[in-house]
Amino acid sequence: MDDQKQQLFEWKDVYWGITIALFFACIIRLSFAELYNVPSESMKPTLQKEDMIVVSKMAFSFGISGEILGLTIPQNLRITWNTPKKNDIIVFKAPAIALKDFPPISETVYFVKRIGYGPGDINPINNQIIPYKGMKLDKNDLVWKQFIVDDSKQELQLLRNKEYIVQHNYYYVLGDNSEQSFDSRFWGLIQEESIMGKPIIICWSKNTSRIGYFIK
Repeated sequence: MDDQKQQLFEWKDVYWGITIALFFACIIRLSFAELYNVPSESMKPTLQKEDMIVVSKMAFSFGISGEILGLTIPQNLRITWNTPKKNDIIVFKAPAIALKDFPPISETVYFVKRIGYGPGDINPINNQIIPYKGMKLDKNDLVWKQFIVDDSKQELQLLRNKEYIVQHNYYYVLGDNSEQSFDSRFWGLIQEESIMGKPIIICWSKNTSRIGYFIK
């Protein structure tokens, strides 16, 4: 009888040990850091396809956010304490406009890119850039400046060779491998609240020499 009680207590210890470990793992994932698998070659050579990276969720804000047990805790519940800067690599929730032609497997899709322009920066519009919300063009109304009328053809055309100013809390992101990157050149700016965090280290890679590499 005593042996049975001892075995029962041992199983309870294992059960509570696993429960506590899972609890703290969830807290770490929701508050401090999360693993992210790089899905494409858009960030070569900095990041390779299928690299597993650790993303610091404390780089710019603190609180809880993410997905757990089928529930989504929104990013905007976190409190911002630091501002992303130009040339920072970030992981962020893909804007809906970027996914409209590519139905996602799940409701939440994350991209990894580098910040090319931040609040207050000026960038020229060219044929590859689609203006999006969060931009101010020549200090005038976006819709008015986004299109002009060709007097000879009486047709609306996109403005070329103009500049826009990135507004507060918006970022223009680019892939390091520009020839194979689907980024702000195609779908515009992202909001600061969509940023999950900043990659800090490669924890697994097909190229084993890259494991432990600090991401810059």
